[in-house]
Amino acid sequence: VSSEFFGRLSLAARSKPLMTVVGNHDLWLSGVPPGVPSDQLGYGFVQFYGQDTAAAAGPEAPPYDLRSNPDALEIPRVENFIFGTQLGDLAFFGYSAAHSWHETLPYAMAFCAFAGRESSVHAIILLG
Repeated sequence: VSSEFFGRLSLAARSKPLMTVVGNHDLWLSGVPPGVPSDQLGYGFVQFYGQDTAAAAGPEAPPYDLRSNPDALEIPRVENFIFGTQLGDLAFFGYSAAHSWHETLPYAMAFCAFAGRESSVHAIILLG
């Protein structure tokens, strides 16, 4: 169904950038942890909405780091949901609110350093 749907989209529609962040119901059907064995825990989100995330720069078989254990109801590592990019004079930082700030902080700091030294960035948009 997916390939048929996306195959029917016009070139103009397929040429638009897609930036999306995981929501609580993308992780847990009930919307809250710890979840149940039938939850997809974000693994489907990571792979279906393949984005240029921090995991792609990591050592663990990029573009994903799927070393977490879904059988133990573990959600994918934070690197699979964090991205930073620039379009024109806008910089975008996307992150997962399901992970701790402690896990997110190093990526947020690196993004802020990038945006601070890039003179063409005039505004930052946070997606989380």
